[in-house]
Amino acid sequence: MSRARCLVAVSILLCGFSSAVWSQVRVGPNGGVHRAYPYGGGWWGGFNYSGDIGITPAESQARGYADVVRAQGQAYENISRGMVDYEKARSAYIENQKQWQITAQERQDMGIAQREKYYASERAKRDRRNATTSTAAPPALSASQYDRATGHVEWPELLSAPDYADDRKAMEELLSVRAHTGGTTIVNDRLYDAAKAMQAKLKVQIQTVTPQQYLESKKFLELLASEARRGNA
Repeated sequence: MSRARCLVAVSILLCGFSSAVWSQVRVGPNGGVHRAYPYGGGWWGGFNYSGDIGITPAESQARGYADVVRAQGQAYENISRGMVDYEKARSAYIENQKQWQITAQERQDMGIAQREKYYASERAKRDRRNATTSTAAPPALSASQYDRATGHVEWPELLSAPDYADDRKAMEELLSVRAHTGGTTIVNDRLYDAAKAMQAKLKVQIQTVTPQQYLESKKFLELLASEARRGNA
């Protein structure tokens, strides 16, 4: 047999084998392509199902790539959702910080306003006290008690007693000199010391005189001492 005839015979044999094989392929009820084997159990319509044979390597590779792409898409979606949640949390944090700063500033401003109000109130009180002190004349003997032009004095009843005769005489001499000379530092100092000496003597009698007599005489001597101090001012 020639070489050409041999090739033709092999071709015919292969075509017959392929037809025999593909004649056993059927389409299943779910649309899948299945191969049926005439030998063995589990026949359906005269053929035995064993699995899909219509998936090519290219299709398998494409399905695998699609699964990878799908997984990547799911990952990106999860990341995107995470970023959204992060931005929400970050925005809430920034808003809370801003609100905290506003509240702190309001409290600080309120504290400053309260302090300024307090200081203003204290200044007003001090100004009123100073105005009252500056306008009110210091206490002094009246003209009927002490004549500053002559130095004559109207002594209280208790200080007019004989026990104070020497003290009154010393005081009247000093007051007379003060009235005629205008008062010197030496005269005013002696007048002050004499008034304090009489006040000390009066204090010894505190148990033997009435409270009214004691307070009247004590105040009189204090005002005489003040007259001496004002003369040195």
